[in-house]
Amino acid sequence: MRTGFKEKHPLVTAAAATRLLAVGRFWTGPREAGHFRVGLRLGRWAACLCAAILFVAGFGPSGLGLPGGGQALAASSASAPKLPAEVERTLDAVCGRTQVYGCYTNHKYGYVMAYPKQYLTPQGEADDGGGQAFTARDSRAELAVWATYNSVLGESIQQLFAAGCANPELNVTYKHLGRNFFVLSGFQAGRIFYRKTVIDNDVQASFVLSYDPSLKEAFNPLVGDMAKAFTIHPAFAWQFDGK
Repeated sequence: MRTGFKEKHPLVTAAAATRLLAVGRFWTGPREAGHFRVGLRLGRWAACLCAAILFVAGFGPSGLGLPGGGQALAASSASAPKLPAEVERTLDAVCGRTQVYGCYTNHKYGYVMAYPKQYLTPQGEADDGGGQAFTARDSRAELAVWATYNSVLGESIQQLFAAGCANPELNVTYKHLGRNFFVLSGFQAGRIFYRKTVIDNDVQASFVLSYDPSLKEAFNPLVGDMAKAFTIHPAFAWQFDGK
């Protein structure tokens, strides 16, 4: 079955994925891993704020005598960022294939990550709201995705690319540096890995997919879709559960 991206892209909100933090430390180093924990309570404060807005919108003008409750909410919705048509088409081409992919939307940093749900299972969003880990039942594959505000780290895409290439624990066999992203792939600890990092809208987001070489035929055709659908946009910080 194929559906549009806006129709359904579930948000997973289970317990924190501690393995994700460990992966984040390896790929980002101790300095960025510390920032990976920043904002532990932000999601809870945001939920309280949303509840307060809805309360005022529903009861403000008539029940509480507060001016413009419903109108203020309507104006806020009208000013929400819109997803560009070309981005939506790209996501439809991947996340719309619901028999193959699940799509995790991170509302704190505003990004989307597609994952092959036949092979990987979400482990729950981290407590700081930065990302999530996905693992195979037999532990032969895993995906980690995380993000932070780039203004906190102050790093350029060129600096991150150079650091990734220089990592002595990686055997990099392919690398590509774009305007605001880079890709690395090769081998690490006997596994195939693929990393993509993007900086956009003051958000630095990365994912690393690693899998056993025995799964090469299964995962190699999926990597392109996952990389293509990996998108940062402010609209994702406004949309909740595809609505």
